Amino acid sequence: MPPRKVQACRFATHAPSSCVPVTIIVSVDSSGNALAGSSQLPAISDDGRFIVFSTQVPLPGGGITSDVFIHDTCNSSNGPVASCMPSTTTVSLGVGGAPANGPSDSTSHAVSGDGRFVVFSSSATNLIAGGNPAAQVFVRDTCTSSSGSISGCTPSTVLISIDGTGTPTGGFGAALSDDGHFAAFQTIMAGLQQILRAATGF
Repeated sequence: MPPRKVQACRFATHAPSSCVPVTIIVSVDSSGNALAGSSQLPAISDDGRFIVFSTQVPLPGGGITSDVFIHDTCNSSNGPVASCMPSTTTVSLGVGGAPANGPSDSTSHAVSGDGRFVVFSSSATNLIAGGNPAAQVFVRDTCTSSSGSISGCTPSTVLISIDGTGTPTGGFGAALSDDGHFAAFQTIMAGLQQILRAATGF
């Protein structure tokens, strides 16, 4: 498949006359092929370059699970990104890059403004070192933003659905602040659904 050419029309008083608005499919792999399962729950970075979404993934032995992905379009409101090839990266990874052992989901407010941080909920228990309870909320540092790859940064995932003592509370339906420093999520406390805010540590 030839490289996909995408041109963004900047929101200015006078748009370039050569600019033609286009719509592209972003729920694809890094080769541009459509993913094998249905995709949903998209979130987009401030400049439109990065899109986060959830996709149902067929399991080798039958059945399906759900993973969270981020797609780098290599194109933003500032135009094409030099020396960049569109790519799709799994966000909901286990420790050491292993596949998550449970389903994960994103939300419509799942990505920081610069596209670097992603918040998601997951039933997987292998997302952080030492393991974690199921049905929690996590933030992933992808180490890539609208400014490019972050020097000296290693992608990592942290558990944020914890109380003041560090005990996991469980959580779902998360949203991330524009700078990635805070996340809000839903949890059940004393039989009632409550909203919590957590510092992500990033």
